[in-house]
Amino acid sequence: RLVLPREQEAVLLGAATIGAVASGQKPSLLEAMVTMNTAADVILPATGEIQKFHEHKHWIFHQMHADQLRYRVWMKMSSSR
Repeated sequence: RLVLPREQEAVLLGAATIGAVASGQKPSLLEAMVTMNTAADVILPATGEIQKFHEHKHWIFHQMHADQLRYRVWMKMSSSR
C-alpha cells in the first residue's frame, strides 16, 4: 500500500514536522505527523496478471544479480592468471 501525500512539497513538510517536535510545539513525531500531514490517494498493490508479471520480473532481477556476481568471480580468476 502506497499513501501519496496531499502536500506537493512533502519533503519540506517533513522537515517542518521534525522542526515542530524539535521546538517543542508538538510532543512527539507521531503526533506531529498525524496533525500536520494528510493523505491524498492510496495506491493498492496490483493483483492478477499484473502481479504475476511483476513477480516474474523480480525473479529475473535476482537471477541477473546472481549471474553478475558469478561473472565478477570469473573475471577475477582470469585476471589473476
